[in-house]
Amino acid sequence: MGISVSGVGSGLDVDGIVNQLMSLEAQPLYKLKENEADFKAQLSAYNELETRMGTFRSAMKELGSISNFKVYSSSSANTDVIDITTSSVATQGSYDIQVVQLAESQKLRTNAYPTDEDFGEGSLTLSLGGTESFTVNLTAGEASLSDIQKAINNAPDNPGITASLITNGDQRYISFTADKTGADNTIDISSSVTSAGANFDLSELETANLTEIQAAQDAILYLDDYPSTHPTTPGNGLEITSASNNVTGVIEGVTLDIHKVDSSFVTVNIDRDMDAVVDKVGELVNSYNLLQDYLSEMRTGPLRGDSTLSTIERQVRLVFNTPPTGLTTSLGSLSEIGIKTNKDGSVSLDSAELRSVLDTDFGGVGELLASDDQGYAFRLQALADSFVTTNGVIDLRQDGINDRLKSVAKSIEQMNTRLDDREASYRKTYASLDTLIAQMQSTGSYITQQLASL
Repeated sequence: MGISVSGVGSGLDVDGIVNQLMSLEAQPLYKLKENEADFKAQLSAYNELETRMGTFRSAMKELGSISNFKVYSSSSANTDVIDITTSSVATQGSYDIQVVQLAESQKLRTNAYPTDEDFGEGSLTLSLGGTESFTVNLTAGEASLSDIQKAINNAPDNPGITASLITNGDQRYISFTADKTGADNTIDISSSVTSAGANFDLSELETANLTEIQAAQDAILYLDDYPSTHPTTPGNGLEITSASNNVTGVIEGVTLDIHKVDSSFVTVNIDRDMDAVVDKVGELVNSYNLLQDYLSEMRTGPLRGDSTLSTIERQVRLVFNTPPTGLTTSLGSLSEIGIKTNKDGSVSLDSAELRSVLDTDFGGVGELLASDDQGYAFRLQALADSFVTTNGVIDLRQDGINDRLKSVAKSIEQMNTRLDDREASYRKTYASLDTLIAQMQSTGSYITQQLASL
């Protein structure tokens, strides 16, 4: 609205007249703003629905594949010696393990040389494990131990050999350390001498001229008992060697992190983590109920009458009510593992009943929930994916509402422009009328005065 001035000539209430007229003219604008507020509320509701559906999807994903369903707990009787972790392919079991030797990386050191000694011109070829090698080239005057150390560490094809400088007074050394542990990962250094330095050449750094500080060695474990080759107490166990202290592949699905040598056997256990499975099924039930509650709330709120809500609810319930086919387990419905449908449409979990079924048919429960294509959680996750994906039903509704918001905003802008023009026209018209009435009043007063004087 523009700046207004009341009638000043005739006393005509220009403001009051224009304001009343504009109030009538603005009725379509008020309706547009109501529509805009409704669309914003709908968009906010769909944004929240997208968030809720994402939470629901995450809960389904936790049980939507056999690998996620197979959760194991593991324990070590002495974690200072051995830590244990498991994957979904592990199986229940208990093992006694003794750490006989840790895997170590080889470490070599040069002789002591004056700190400013130059080793002339040529090249050094270094290899790790006899297979991965690289060469550094050195020129006279730029072949001190410091130059050599930098050239090795900066070589782009260095497979894993670290050179370190050690200074002791006016004497300097280089130590070479393999980044990889294991008996096979030994360091070999050879030289090609073009010219010698003042006192030494690059052949000084060949492997034969170095001191071994730490030998490359494998980790050694005894599994379940001493092996038959044990010198004093032969048994029926196995001797296991590993190039790494992170031991995988010995027990399927199990990783052993060994920390120190110990003369005692350490017992490690792998068990099914029933608590984790029950918790995940509980999350499935809770997320389903939260989603259904939100859908019910929105049906009487901003999204009342929106058929998309009914479509989503119907499709989710259809999965819950459709038994899987083609499974090898005798289990065929959620009610058989303690998930019941209540009268109000929500679902509940009887944890004790679920635990009982897990004890007798753990694999069957996993198949019922997580089997590809047919498992309940698998199908619910796939359905939730289709809802929240680009061009899914939620995304399309959000796009549609955003388009309507843009259209309404444009209409409001155009309406405000028309109202501003209309108000200006009204004010001009009634200002002219005010002036005309004032003139007529002035003329009437003059005539009255003249008549009175006669």
